[in-house]
Amino acid sequence: MTTRAARPPRARLQSARDAAAGADAFNISPQLAATRKPSSDARKPSRAASGVQQSNILETAAELFAEQGYAAASTAELAARCGVSKALLFHYYPGKEAMLFDLLDGYTRHLLEVAAQAQSAHEAGRERLYALVRAFLAAYESSHARHIVLLNDVKYLPRKQRERILNHEREIVAAFSAALAGAYPREVDAQRATPLAMMLFGMINWTFTWLRPNGRIRYADFAEAVIGMLEKGLPGAATRLRVPRRVAGRPPAGDRQNTSA
Repeated sequence: MTTRAARPPRARLQSARDAAAGADAFNISPQLAATRKPSSDARKPSRAASGVQQSNILETAAELFAEQGYAAASTAELAARCGVSKALLFHYYPGKEAMLFDLLDGYTRHLLEVAAQAQSAHEAGRERLYALVRAFLAAYESSHARHIVLLNDVKYLPRKQRERILNHEREIVAAFSAALAGAYPREVDAQRATPLAMMLFGMINWTFTWLRPNGRIRYADFAEAVIGMLEKGLPGAATRLRVPRRVAGRPPAGDRQNTSA
């Protein structure tokens, strides 16, 4: 899920700030909370006001990172966009890296919650798979900038933090793989489930490059189009997909360099 994506034009991206869905899913992690520096300001903001300020910083950071790329974005510009001083910015986060981790950890945990809710609402079968497609496209619509940052900038995190995000992504892929196998048990076996799940992600993960929240095509309508392609085309794709069985400890021919699939 983290193949580098082409960035959209420099124009300001659609903000998820207006979206209510998942607004509370991006709180600071307990590990990062321990790194905060106490404020010397005697008039400290209330806890509620502090939470709103921090949420605004994360939202603005997502937009800035998505527009310019994490490496090019500066804390000075971020502070200016937030309308705060750099000192207040560093009251919440010790640096850009901490913001990036909190942003991606919160977003991927939110996607895991979306997957869990869709799975619990439906028995194994096609409706569970279709519910996942609808739910994820709805999440992508309200998290435009975060999604771009996830696809492009996870590589800038330290190894342990990066691995945490990648593990979340693996759990998401596993959920879709299981849903595909449950929806098409005759066509999708254990060998084909993950490749077909990645094919499905190929259809929905790149919508940010062309599908706009207020454009002519709605995300909800596009979700139905994807479901239509699954209904009409996945059985044929599954039967045509040849996946050699692996010998224990040895990748199949042609896959010697990349054993992660």
